[in-house]
Amino acid sequence: MSHFALLLVAVTALPEAGTLITYQGHVAPLNEDHLVGDAEKTFDLTVLISGSDEQSLSCLWLIDERGRGAWPWLERFGRVTFDAKSHKPSAGLGPSLLYDWGENQSVIELAPLLLAAPEPLAKGTTWKAENLAFHVTQSDTVDDRPVWNVAVNNNYGWKYDLASEQSSGLLLNLRQRVFMGRGDEYELRLRTLGTEQLATDAFEKTRDGFNAVLAFREQLGRDPRTQHDRWTSASLARLKALVPLLEEETASTVLASLVRTAKQSLTSQNRQADLIAELAKKQLGRAVDDFSIVDLDHQKHTAEQLEGMVTVLHFWRYRDRPLKEPYGQVGYLDFLHEQHRDQGLKVYGVAVDGRFNDAASRGAAVRSVRKLREFMHLGYPILLDGGELIRQFGDPRLIGAELPLYVVIGRDGHVLHYHVGMHTVERDRGLSELDGIVVEALSRKTR
Repeated sequence: MSHFALLLVAVTALPEAGTLITYQGHVAPLNEDHLVGDAEKTFDLTVLISGSDEQSLSCLWLIDERGRGAWPWLERFGRVTFDAKSHKPSAGLGPSLLYDWGENQSVIELAPLLLAAPEPLAKGTTWKAENLAFHVTQSDTVDDRPVWNVAVNNNYGWKYDLASEQSSGLLLNLRQRVFMGRGDEYELRLRTLGTEQLATDAFEKTRDGFNAVLAFREQLGRDPRTQHDRWTSASLARLKALVPLLEEETASTVLASLVRTAKQSLTSQNRQADLIAELAKKQLGRAVDDFSIVDLDHQKHTAEQLEGMVTVLHFWRYRDRPLKEPYGQVGYLDFLHEQHRDQGLKVYGVAVDGRFNDAASRGAAVRSVRKLREFMHLGYPILLDGGELIRQFGDPRLIGAELPLYVVIGRDGHVLHYHVGMHTVERDRGLSELDGIVVEALSRKTR
């Protein structure tokens, strides 16, 4: 659960609906001497109080990140609703950062923007909530606004220091401890730039704009905090139809830049879709050229061995670290292999990694693939491709697309299916689209 806890404070009144709060922050690494280095990531955060009553508090948020990774535009906004009596989140997720620290990306939860306390605050007040211990250290001022300075610890020690406005409970300043990677320590800083009460018309337009982008995301059925920006043709068509309306509804609001990013994404995705279609057109129906490649167990595989079989080639970076999607799909692929191999199906995972071509790095690359195979209990062979095999089938990375690439070869040795990106997974049917293609191909007999 996110620590973004816009909750009630016993001694304060919540901001009114229409209150717009803007923040600015950054994240910086700590060096070996425990000194804070230069900021590697900066961000802006905007929060709109969209409604509150005796039952609940609702807020809308928008985040903009620069440097060291960032969420796709569909994950840069949201709504959080809180129960007014229990002070606990009842729906939605709060804002977070997506930080690329090199080998992988980490989600950084932001600390509370409104402080929840069990009693009126004073210097020395302490309390606990879940695994956090709070201590009011002193009364102070930030930009001539009286604040309580509060130190917060978790089970591992200091977590963050915050300055909370005495009259509203609003967070004004924050210094937060963050660990990522193999225990590397970072410091997050956040400060408020100001608050304003929007006029009724501006508030309603901003709120309606948020509702429009939230409704669109809900229609897509996208999992929360999806880290990729890959689209289906159907979702791209929906976005294309919606962009003009979104531009109109968000003009002159804090969401205008988000919609510009969405429009840029649409243009980029459409261009890439056209390039992928051209690539697929070149591959579909052609006879597979000869090849010879070894697998993880040092066995050689050739094009000749595919004759009379239906073959699925799954090109992907089979690595145990970083463990990224579509690692979950390989389990469904293994199930498809087990289900149809007696009918003449061959499935090959193709680990695409340039390190296989370098004697100094090959061993580490092979070990990484082996660990993933063991972790996923894969039964199909995994071929080790330094780039030669994928080039034969048209490397989609050369046009800016990402793996995986699925290639299905028919019994006659010709390519009959070419798909860049993840196949849709149905919980009760697995890779149903790919399964249908395989079943139809297996039903064909060679002459």
